Amino acid sequence: MESFLVVVFLIISCASLAFSAGPCKVGATRKLPINQTFLSSFSLLAWSYEGDTGPNHWKGVCETGKRQSPIDIKSSDAVYNALGKFDLKNYDKKLDLNFTVANNGHGMVVSLAGGNYTVSGGGLVGSYKTVQFHLHWGPNNDEGSEHVVNGTAYPAEMHFVSCNTNYPNVTEALKYPDGLAVLGVFIKVEGDDNDAWSFLDFAANVTKYKSSVVVPASDFAVFNKMLPASKSDYYRYNGSLTTPTCNEVVTWTVFKDAVNISKRQIGLLRKLEKQDGKPLKENYRPPMPLNDRTVKASFNATSVATNPPPAAGSTTMPTGGASVSRMTAGLFLSMLLILFTLQ
Repeated sequence: MESFLVVVFLIISCASLAFSAGPCKVGATRKLPINQTFLSSFSLLAWSYEGDTGPNHWKGVCETGKRQSPIDIKSSDAVYNALGKFDLKNYDKKLDLNFTVANNGHGMVVSLAGGNYTVSGGGLVGSYKTVQFHLHWGPNNDEGSEHVVNGTAYPAEMHFVSCNTNYPNVTEALKYPDGLAVLGVFIKVEGDDNDAWSFLDFAANVTKYKSSVVVPASDFAVFNKMLPASKSDYYRYNGSLTTPTCNEVVTWTVFKDAVNISKRQIGLLRKLEKQDGKPLKENYRPPMPLNDRTVKASFNATSVATNPPPAAGSTTMPTGGASVSRMTAGLFLSMLLILFTLQ
């Protein structure tokens, strides 16, 4: 029975984080304590991005939490704060180690071994060890990013996930509001292949559910080149994991500028298969209410256009509330015009 519970715990932990739980401290043991909260959430073993197991049916904190992610970032409401520059240790280096690229049925995940990459500065308290990065995308270029800015979505978004080194492992970090720090990067689809994102070619090796491949880090570009050229302009807020169990333990950084990849490159992601063998054409959670949280900006966010130009072939995707408001206003004006004409 004890072995069964350990297996269940590991499955749920992996599902909730979308990456292999590992030590946050360099040299820490990989033996993880059993978290009773996870063990009581058997219903979260099955979740997806559609139908009866889609985001609208996620339970627990996903449903009741008040600091959920992603959000629609309203630039005009963002509060300026000189958060400072990041210190991204080894993000500018190719190290002699291996990465694991995997298809977990919810997306493409690249897991990093050891504590070789760390994130600090940028208003963060302490240091965070980068444990993996993964991607979210949509079926077309009109949608796909989890965060949106002023109602506008991007075709995709990448998340660099890092764990607070104050905690021995990811499981322990999930108990604290400062447990994780995530760097979010918007992705546009235009132009030729982006050489810094050539790792997307490995998606062809993990098309099948639960497939994986070990790849030398030397086959990847340095991480700095995967990030926007300007790493000093970003939004900051406190939120959650964007997948079950939606733990509210994430300090979010969402960079203002997007990076470009080609139509061919994003097409590789859209060919990944889910557990049922069908293409995983979309894997993003819609924006959640901001509630009483404050979004900070390290730059003058009022300079951001209300509806910034989307990627080539994309259109602005307003939030449901904004869309309804515009339709209601338009209908009201039309009725007034009719009444005026009839007089």
